Amino acid sequence: MNSRDPQLELMRRCLDGEANEEDLARFEDLLRNDPEFRKEYVGYVNVDSALAALPKTANSVDLPPKRILAFPKWRRYAPPVAAGLVFGLFCASLAWAIVLPRAKAPIVLPILTESFESASTPLIDGFPSRTGEWGGDRAQIVGAEAGRQPLDGDSVLSLESSTESNLGFLQQIVEVSSLPQAGDGEMRVVEVIASFLADQPGERERYTLRVAAFEESPESIRSLWEGVHWSDLDKIALTFSKTGLSTAEDAEGWQTLSAFVEVPADAHSVVISLAAGRLDRRAPKTPHYVDDIRAELRIIPFKKRLCRKRQQ
Repeated sequence: MNSRDPQLELMRRCLDGEANEEDLARFEDLLRNDPEFRKEYVGYVNVDSALAALPKTANSVDLPPKRILAFPKWRRYAPPVAAGLVFGLFCASLAWAIVLPRAKAPIVLPILTESFESASTPLIDGFPSRTGEWGGDRAQIVGAEAGRQPLDGDSVLSLESSTESNLGFLQQIVEVSSLPQAGDGEMRVVEVIASFLADQPGERERYTLRVAAFEESPESIRSLWEGVHWSDLDKIALTFSKTGLSTAEDAEGWQTLSAFVEVPADAHSVVISLAAGRLDRRAPKTPHYVDDIRAELRIIPFKKRLCRKRQQ
């Protein structure tokens, strides 16, 4: 027996919807750590998709449709892609996504989803140095309480303000080099959505969402990001975008922001950066909560630039 045969059988069970929880965990681990398995997986899906696209003959037999493997919560965010197959496999917060065959309609691929449901979610102090971890100021995962009902699931992230600022910061790096490229007359963009909640209403709050694409790998971004003012990112980032919200004193409930950034063909990494705190620097510092963070890669017809590009 070929040593890869059990892995191919595992791949078949997962794609056919016959896998159990142990199979899925093994499948995720192989996709994450075995480059050869990833290549075989792409080839498997290519052949499977090509066979499905062949015209039927008089001797053709209708087979039951295959299930799409995806975590249920993303089904409400990822609309169907016409004439295509979307396969989403989520490892922690990061998504491995493949679309075959390529559709003419705009393609939407979920690449990040986070509602802080797991106590083992990687949280580090300072800017992250790799993908799959959140880094920033003092943060912890907390449950629901009166006045703090999560948008999704049972938990939220509590974010404290930094000692040097009235804001608390949270960042993650997403690797985009292996994601589908745009074709002629198309552009790739990443849309990020995040929601914020104040611990003690009655003050004006400030929330920001920043997204930037870099040519460098995730391990190299930290030295480029730390100590650099946002207005100077045009010197180092390929593209970048920022959106912000200053609330009224009587604002209540969750506040949601979204931001788009173009992702050029030579982009390797995208940084997602969130900030929350009191607008008035003299106001007492209190925690703020973050929940339901989502990011999607979109391949859309090129119309106009959605964000600033680096100055050449």
